[in-house]
Amino acid sequence: MNKHIALFGPTGGTGQSLIQQALKRGYEITALVRTPTKLSITNEMLHPVQGDAMRYQDVQKVVADKDAVLCCLGTRAADTTMVRAHGTENIVRAMQEENVARLVCQTSLGYGDTASAMP
Repeated sequence: MNKHIALFGPTGGTGQSLIQQALKRGYEITALVRTPTKLSITNEMLHPVQGDAMRYQDVQKVVADKDAVLCCLGTRAADTTMVRAHGTENIVRAMQEENVARLVCQTSLGYGDTASAMP
């Protein structure tokens, strides 16, 4: 049986790299994506779900019945929506409710053009 992972932040460079790596390893991926046309990778093992990490119901739907969660949520440096904080909070809550124990969270916040966002 293939491992099935949930992915948050699939359209950025890191997310797309994670998709490619996971597919090479035979993982099935359900990816939450706000704008499906920004997801340039297609594969029968990749299942994009349109939604927003800021909406708990969207997150819970993607986390349900998964073996693990990969989170690489990010925004532009000037974005003040708090998507990293609130989106990750929704992910952790959904994982607890759905009994998913494995989370890998990657961020580049504080590097490059986001260095000024750090206190």
